[in-house]
Amino acid sequence: MGLTDRPEDAVGCYDAVGRWRQLKLTRSARGVTIVAPPGEVADVGLAELDELRVCLARLAAAGARSASDRDR
Repeated sequence: MGLTDRPEDAVGCYDAVGRWRQLKLTRSARGVTIVAPPGEVADVGLAELDELRVCLARLAAAGARSASDRDR
């Protein structure tokens, strides 16, 4: 799988001083990689936690399907 074939998603959050940022989520060979803005802390609010859960589940399911396709 090439870099351009990797499913990606993003979830909104706030940094430590209250600026709106995004966590980028990418499916990787080992699971899901979460990338926060460099040098920042992500403060994910209650509304965004559900969005994060949905994104993680979607990317994990895509990874499981991809792994089972390789095993065939």
